[in-house]
Amino acid sequence: MGGTETIIRSGEIDALDSIFDILAKIRKRPAMYLGKPSIHHLHCYLDGWCHGNPNGLREALSFSHFVTWLEKKYEVKSTQGWEKIIDFWSVDEISALDHFFTLLDEFQQTS
Repeated sequence: MGGTETIIRSGEIDALDSIFDILAKIRKRPAMYLGKPSIHHLHCYLDGWCHGNPNGLREALSFSHFVTWLEKKYEVKSTQGWEKIIDFWSVDEISALDHFFTLLDEFQQTS
């Protein structure tokens, strides 16, 4: 292949994806995006994506509504990150990732 062709494969993350689009893709194949299924790896991935994406600030603001909802749900008033709140209420960091997606579903149904 010559030139600067771009191949877009179905299911890959695109710069135009919203944070919730990305989370849907990660949910289907967490190890592909995170290395291992881990709530902490998800947090790092999303931080990096938001910082490197031109729309990252807008997307981080959109995700902050989930974080506010989560803090209210668990009655948390601290500087703990969202991933630590979920991890606290989970058996381990792998089950915390599953718990995250369950909570995300609940949030999206109530929003």
